[in-house]
Parts: sequence; structure tokens; C-alpha cells
Amino acid sequence: MHPRQGITHWGPVSALIALGLICFPAAATAAAVVSFNPLNGIIVGPADTLTVDVTVDGAASDLRGFTFVFEFDPLVVRPTDVTAGALETGAPCPSFFTWLNEAAVGDSIFVDGATLGCSVSGPGAFVRMRFVGVEQGLSPLACRRGELRDSMNQPIPHTCEGGTILYIGPTPVAPGSWGRLKGLYR
Repeated sequence: MHPRQGITHWGPVSALIALGLICFPAAATAAAVVSFNPLNGIIVGPADTLTVDVTVDGAASDLRGFTFVFEFDPLVVRPTDVTAGALETGAPCPSFFTWLNEAAVGDSIFVDGATLGCSVSGPGAFVRMRFVGVEQGLSPLACRRGELRDSMNQPIPHTCEGGTILYIGPTPVAPGSWGRLKGLYR
């Protein structure tokens, strides 16, 4: 029997496999982008509200559910209403949506939702939030944490682009008189 008989040489085969993986890597799946629309909203007066849609782009496919915590500055704005967005309400099957911390908002909005029996795909809004101004200033709007889920209840990779809400508010009126004002400009 030859001394090398029965021995397999994997060196050349391994090198070819490694070269193939380097030259032809598996196609990377693009992460879905979660963002706010408008990205930079403005509330002008105390009676005004700002509607902000939380959207996903076209990379979000086979979307069945989500859980998110959105943060804002409670010294500047206050949420008045949080509902399911058009992706969920327009789905051809029933859906579930809940604002989990509605009674104790603090500095965040905690939502959970799902379509029951079908999937939806972006682009589109999956959450709609309405805000009013509290005190003049600029509030960040961001995803503190969140998850998009597919039909197998597996996470859909995503990134989140933050936004802002500017509350201009009413212009403060300084006490004074017409005579004083005329005196300033004589």
C-alpha cells in the first residue's frame, strides 16, 4: 500500500472555498430605516398641534409587528394622541395597536402593534403621534429602543433617524403703556 493512499488533501479545496467567499460574498440585507415625518416639525401657538408619522422605508418587508419607545422632551412638548399609522390601519387583515404608557407618559411614548394574519411592506407610516407645545424650546424626537418583527416573529434589522420638534409658542407681552411706547420712538 502506498504511504499516501487513503489520505485526502483538503488544502487546495479549502483555499478555493475561501477564495470564492472573498470574491462572491453573500448579498447583505439592507436594514430598514425608521424615521419621523416631518423630520423637523414646528408648533407655533398654544392651540396648535403637530402630527408626526413614524415611517419605515421600502426595505421593511413582511412586517407583522413592532414595539417601540420614542423619546421627547416633556418640558417642551406633550403628546395628546398616539394611534396606528396607515400601514397598519390599511392592512387587509385585522390589526392590534396599544399605547402602553398613555396614563404615565413622562419623557417617552411606548407603543406595540401587529397585523393579525397578514404582512405589510414599507414605505409607509406605522405610528401617528400628535403633540402640543408646553414651553418654548426644541425637543429631540428619537427611538430609545424598538423592534420590527416579521411573519416568523423574527426581528427585522433597522436603524432610526431622529428628528426634532420646535415649539415657538406665544410671544411674551411686556407690561407698558401707549405713552411709554410713543416716548421710545420720539
